[in-house]
Amino acid sequence: MKTDAFYISHILHEIDYIQKKCKDKTIDDLYSDEDLQHIISRALEIIGEASKNISPEMKSAHDHIPWKEMSGIRDKIIHSYFSINWIIVWDVITHEIGDLKRQLTEIQ
Repeated sequence: MKTDAFYISHILHEIDYIQKKCKDKTIDDLYSDEDLQHIISRALEIIGEASKNISPEMKSAHDHIPWKEMSGIRDKIIHSYFSINWIIVWDVITHEIGDLKRQLTEIQ
């Protein structure tokens, strides 16, 4: 059985990957670059799927971490791929993912 640490390490890996691929990029780059869209959407899917596998005990002990939102963005991408709101995705990447990385690093 895989541990919470296993899933958290995967989430952190995907966050690092998103940050690396989005460095020096703008929302206009995201709109015009299909490869970047695929990279980001896939990484967010993995983050969401990994977050669903975190134990209820870990989620309860660290309820300040947005576990539900992580899995929610995955579900939105999977189930409505043709209508992804890239403005919201860009906001998550540029304003929220850094905080998430810090929070997860602290509990790792």
